[in-house]
Amino acid sequence: LEHIAETDTYFAKGSVKISYEDATLNADEIHFNNTTSDAVAIGNVIYEDTEIIIKARKIELNLDTKLGTIYNSKIFYKQRNYHIDGENVKRLGENTYSMDTASATTCDAAPPEWHFKGKDIKIKLQENIKARNVTFYIKGVPVLYTPYFWAPLLKERQTGFLLPALGYSNSKGFTFKQGFFWAIRSEAHTSELQSHSFISYAVFCFQ
Repeated sequence: LEHIAETDTYFAKGSVKISYEDATLNADEIHFNNTTSDAVAIGNVIYEDTEIIIKARKIELNLDTKLGTIYNSKIFYKQRNYHIDGENVKRLGENTYSMDTASATTCDAAPPEWHFKGKDIKIKLQENIKARNVTFYIKGVPVLYTPYFWAPLLKERQTGFLLPALGYSNSKGFTFKQGFFWAIRSEAHTSELQSHSFISYAVFCFQ
């Protein structure tokens, strides 16, 4: 561990760990400015707070604002079970991410049963996800392409389209289903919403 008093900066190598409020940062090498709370972590980087877990090759992050850039990363958003893999991921706000190229899924399997991959991706947690040149994959096989993709990432119940569901069967082949959720009223029971308010239909079927 090395400390430069003039800049109040710490340099550490080896199995390095920083705990800061509700966040922890582990890496092979960490540079940390105690005045600005700017941190650069390099090699086997793992960042975790109450909302996300990030594994990356390198992270440039301000531990106060939690804004920065993540390189060659795997991001897991705990609350909604989102898995996001991206090359250069920028966290622009508390719930806002920007990526040049990335893939995403809610499947926990490795490799995932399905995922989509796209470019120019903008994610606003608890709001929506937007992307261009998106391809949907099932078990690594591309089955559907769209030049533009939008889907809600809502925390509260709200009328609108849900994330699409992909599947496969021997009789139908590959299927794509688009769900629509109708929030009838705030006091409605879950079973009532499920039985009366969910419309799901096959849009594409590849034989």
